[in-house]
Amino acid sequence: MGRKKRRAQRKILNYALFMGIFSYIVFNLVMGIINSSIQTHTVKKGQIVEEIKKDAYAVRQEAVFYTSIAGTPKYLHNEGDRISINDYVCEIQTSEADQKLRQEADTVARRLEVMSSGGTGALAGITPEKLDRGIEVKRQEIKNSIVMGDFDSVGRLKKELLYLIDEKSIIYGSLAGQDIGALQNKAAAIQSKIQSSSRVIPTNISGVLSFQADGFEGRMAPEEIGKLDSEFLKSLSNSNVIKKDAAFEKGDPAFKIVNNHFIYLLFIVDEKEKKELKVGQGLYVKSGKDMVYCVIKDMYKDSHGKSIMVFKTASAPADFLEKRVLSCSIVTKNISGIKIPKTALVTQDGKQGVYVISETGQADFKEIQCQIGENEEYLILNYRQIEAEKIDTAKLYDEIIMNPKRVREGQKIR
Repeated sequence: MGRKKRRAQRKILNYALFMGIFSYIVFNLVMGIINSSIQTHTVKKGQIVEEIKKDAYAVRQEAVFYTSIAGTPKYLHNEGDRISINDYVCEIQTSEADQKLRQEADTVARRLEVMSSGGTGALAGITPEKLDRGIEVKRQEIKNSIVMGDFDSVGRLKKELLYLIDEKSIIYGSLAGQDIGALQNKAAAIQSKIQSSSRVIPTNISGVLSFQADGFEGRMAPEEIGKLDSEFLKSLSNSNVIKKDAAFEKGDPAFKIVNNHFIYLLFIVDEKEKKELKVGQGLYVKSGKDMVYCVIKDMYKDSHGKSIMVFKTASAPADFLEKRVLSCSIVTKNISGIKIPKTALVTQDGKQGVYVISETGQADFKEIQCQIGENEEYLILNYRQIEAEKIDTAKLYDEIIMNPKRVREGQKIR
């Protein structure tokens, strides 16, 4: 009986051991499944940005300059260049003869240079015969290059040939028999013809050069603010009357100079927006990739009972200088700090907080403190205050649980 009893006891012990191991495995398996369904989030810095999206109407200090004659424009500056007072921006050439006159003026100037250096027709031993031989050699080299298929050399050889022909014309051409005085008189006469056949348009204000004008520059001027009503503003659009790459008629607009140090932006606002935006308030306005700092300078009601707010910018990027109507976002709130998703919030003992996974892998409740802002999705905590005062709350890079209703404090998560 003693042996049977010991066998029975071993069976019970083995069974209990098996059940214990099995229960442990099942428990860990179940907890693993539960924990694997627990979503977590690493706390990072972020922003809460609130915006009002509206059209802005640009009012600028600007002036359009017009042509006094018909002709082809030649611009002396690029768009966006800073232009000073009395600078020359555009030259209007009245005919194709202008180009020929300039070439003739250049030839005379080069002949004068030869004569001033002592050249009399055999400069540095160069005779007409030598120039003719050089010209003939270059022509033969071009023919040989074409026959051999060496087309890369043809362009270079042609330039050298034209240079020799040009030199012969300057040294031994029709100007060769004229003295320096006669050449100087000829140069002055050519310049007089050039000036009579073209006009340069000077500026009388400084600013940035623009080739965008809509014809409303006089109406949309700073001194007109207060008179501009909502219906007129809504009728505006982005258009351009400057035909930069075409021939001008007399009186056509040629270019515009804009004061880029500041502009005004007009917004038509409703009653709700009037409560958010106050005169004297400073904020940012975005348009496309550009963002500018503005101060709300004024607000007035027009004849239609609409409220119009006047923003003044601290600077003016390209879009703000070129477009009359801009699709803008007025940034009314921009709060930065530690960003906490509201889905992670849980209430414990009347306190609102989050479960932070501790170094030992357990769910540790941390009360939310130092809150400085929120929207529908997030809270923002004051990072500097939390770090400076060592406040025990959710911190940067903490791992928090996103579905806290499935967790209890102290629960082993990993």
